[in-house]
Amino acid sequence: IPLLVALIVVSTSNVSFKGGVGDRRYDPSTAAEIQPEYRVGVGNVRLDLSNVDLSKQLVRTKVSAGVGNVQVIVPRTADVAVDGRAGIGEVNLLGQVANGTSAQRSVVDHGPGGDGTIDLTLDLDVSIGQVEVDRATT
Repeated sequence: IPLLVALIVVSTSNVSFKGGVGDRRYDPSTAAEIQPEYRVGVGNVRLDLSNVDLSKQLVRTKVSAGVGNVQVIVPRTADVAVDGRAGIGEVNLLGQVANGTSAQRSVVDHGPGGDGTIDLTLDLDVSIGQVEVDRATT
């Protein structure tokens, strides 16, 4: 019965399976290596930007999953603007949480020592699952 319920939820929601199946981890080391979009149909996406210098240009990217989790780690001092959505699930953007159906949250957060100019814009989306943004600790 749980499988049947899951199939009904998936078939009646607007879940995209583009991007394949499986867990993905991306660790770009420069701003130029950051792709405009990262996507998985079923699975988890982890984008670790903790070691990227974002001070020279505005960087924009989108990360999405049909069913699964999206996690982004931003540099400790980066000034970020984040929009996060979950059709069914939870959105946790730097400690600001929304959950349930059609969960959404938008956050502008200036890192410690940041100059107040947005360095990074994130558009994060999951149909069923969790969206999470955390700051690097170092």
